[in-house]
Amino acid sequence: MSVDISELINFRDRFKRMESEFETFLKKFLIKQALDVLAKTKKETPTDTGLLKNSWTIGDQSVAIGSRTNRSGETEYFQMESAFAQGASLDSVVRDGDMLVITISNAVEYAKYVEYGHMTRGRNKWVDGKFMCSLALIDVKRKIPARFEREFSAWFVEKMREN
Repeated sequence: MSVDISELINFRDRFKRMESEFETFLKKFLIKQALDVLAKTKKETPTDTGLLKNSWTIGDQSVAIGSRTNRSGETEYFQMESAFAQGASLDSVVRDGDMLVITISNAVEYAKYVEYGHMTRGRNKWVDGKFMCSLALIDVKRKIPARFEREFSAWFVEKMREN
């Protein structure tokens, strides 16, 4: 009696390829989430000269974010060019032990004071923070489980169809 296990071997090989490609999928997913945080943060950043708003970065590079109004009147945000061309590359996601980390930052000296609040120069009044990045992070973190489930399912189905 003989048994044909070629399909089983093929299935095993697909899973091995998926295992090696999974970290890349995770990094791309995190970059998308960071771009969403970046767009929401820029939208909420107060503008005087535009320096603060234009200084938000992912990793070591800035990413240009544009906006447009869709047919239903909602504002949509998008990266002006490919995130990967603008510096939000897979290298922007760093492995730290068993965690993958992506950093969103602003190098402008007064960014933290606008974000969290501060005393006026005369120390006689408190100026409330805008929490533009903090609130964007909270909003995106709330949406991540559903987004991940949807994107992982699509990725998994695509990988299972590949030969």
